[in-house]
Amino acid sequence: EETALRMAAEREPADFQRVDALGEYYFRNERWPESVRWLSKAYPLSAGNEAVGYELSFALMQAGELEKAKRQVEQLLSRSDSARLHNLLGAIADRSADYLEAAREYHRAAEMDPSESNIFDLATFLVQHKKYAGFVDEAIKFFRYGVALYPRSSQLMVGLGVALYASEQYDEAVRVLCAAVDLDPTD
Repeated sequence: EETALRMAAEREPADFQRVDALGEYYFRNERWPESVRWLSKAYPLSAGNEAVGYELSFALMQAGELEKAKRQVEQLLSRSDSARLHNLLGAIADRSADYLEAAREYHRAAEMDPSESNIFDLATFLVQHKKYAGFVDEAIKFFRYGVALYPRSSQLMVGLGVALYASEQYDEAVRVLCAAVDLDPTD
């Protein structure tokens, strides 16, 4: 499959479908440098398609090209403000060790779209950076909010239990973790 896709993209380098298909192949297989190479070629051919731009940004981040990834997301945000892009910008800032900016971006994503995954990403980020004053308390607040919105989410319940444990609220952490297991015994 890879050989056929590469030959087609090399034979017709101005054909968006062929170039994008090869970039997508590498993306799905988590071959980030190759994905960046071909998605960087596909993006201009796509007339700035947001989905292609998002995947290019993600691949750049995964390849460790954090500044380029940030610029790509900012370019996309200048055209369309979306929670998905803010969440990705949070992940890029986190990997760049710009934790306050990451917190702002994850928060913005959860504010724009309070989906289970956006709330989980924000609260998990806050727990992981508990050395910053107030981050664990904020994580608990957001996990509680998420559990209230998604009471069947074992993922959010486990996150809440971990955050409570991190804040030394051991009895409540145990109760919450047991409730999470009851929600999904296989998780």
